[in-house]
Amino acid sequence: MMVAVCGHNGVCDETVSKTVNLNHQATIEHVYDIFIKAYAYGLKNISVYRDGTHLNQPQKL
Repeated sequence: MMVAVCGHNGVCDETVSKTVNLNHQATIEHVYDIFIKAYAYGLKNISVYRDGTHLNQPQKL
């Protein structure tokens, strides 16, 4: 039965994740609220990116 659920290799990935992109004005409180909401929604992983925090990033169109 596990083969039907997890596939032929037996690896079962039930990860629920989300990426959140924030503008440069986002504060620590905004990030905190995002993590609290992600926990409440049952997310297992979250990535938060804030505009302008990387030396090399995609250009806005």
